[in-house]
Amino acid sequence: MSKFTILDTKATHDLPLKTSASHIGQSPGTGGYTGTRSGKSYLRITSFNAEEIKEWTTDKPIRPEDLTEGMLHWVDFVGVHDAEKVREMAESFELHPMMVEDILNVEQRPKLDTHEAHHYVVLKMARIRQEETEIQLEQVSFAMGNNFVLSFQEEAQDTFNPVRDRLHQKTRIRQRGPEYLLYALIDTIVDHYFYVLEHFGNALEDLEEQLMEDSSRDALMQLYHLKREMVSMRRAVWPLREVIGQLDRGESNLTNKTTKVYFRDLYDHIIQVIDTVETYRDLLSGMVDLYQSTVSNRMNSIMKVLTIISTVFIPITFLTGVYGMNFGYMPLLNHPEGFWIIAGFIVVAVLGMLLYFRKQKWI
Repeated sequence: MSKFTILDTKATHDLPLKTSASHIGQSPGTGGYTGTRSGKSYLRITSFNAEEIKEWTTDKPIRPEDLTEGMLHWVDFVGVHDAEKVREMAESFELHPMMVEDILNVEQRPKLDTHEAHHYVVLKMARIRQEETEIQLEQVSFAMGNNFVLSFQEEAQDTFNPVRDRLHQKTRIRQRGPEYLLYALIDTIVDHYFYVLEHFGNALEDLEEQLMEDSSRDALMQLYHLKREMVSMRRAVWPLREVIGQLDRGESNLTNKTTKVYFRDLYDHIIQVIDTVETYRDLLSGMVDLYQSTVSNRMNSIMKVLTIISTVFIPITFLTGVYGMNFGYMPLLNHPEGFWIIAGFIVVAVLGMLLYFRKQKWI
């Protein structure tokens, strides 16, 4: 049976609240990294236009003047635990301090913010790890300017590889502006939701079959574990509907007429993801009822067998009790075949009761 485990940026499934006492009383925009990741941070820069594309990696913060003019730039920052490097690069790109705080606080709710010349989008990325047995939720932040898109991740992953493959081909993504590149990155994340939910659905089918056959405590623990996972998935995708809805309705100048239609299609995909999540939640609730019904039916079957056994022994107990009394004179007490006559009565009584139970369809 497929077994899923949510590995969020926190060790628990609590609500995304700032719980660190070190953040209390700090000035806005001065918060630090709130996750648990560590390791080496680096930048992967992809610069392109309709004619050419350049890609390189560096472990030092990059500045706008380091980028080639006349090209669109995607700077993928991996390792936001390096708060100083994040702040240094954000300062060079003139990002708002509140935007930097949101990047470092990896417990953010998906949202869309506008800060002067930049736009900020944050959402959760879902992916499967370790031989498709674990689901991981990771915050991804995007900052978009006139000729660049900055993405901030906690650790390296391959979710954006399809976008990179498209960039190396002369597709429409090479001919559009930064808003279309942002759309392509968000669309890839949403596509991974479908992939994760597909495997989640397979796990639900396996669990349902297990509940029908075995109502053990392990099955119950797995059921409640999946319910917690679905709560995490729901928390990740529901706010995203509002974000994409703002882009679709044109409430932000982030989109133009050419890209609005793509965000409308992306909004439809988000609705499909939400419908799937809600369907799985209903299935999990139904599985709880199924588990309780299975346990109840199993208990009823056990009680039925015990009741039948007890009922069958009633005449046996009666006869043995009567003939166990210490009276001097009792029928058949001194008869040479008395034991076998009583045994015959017992057998007849038991068979008669079993036939009656059978006729009443109790057994």
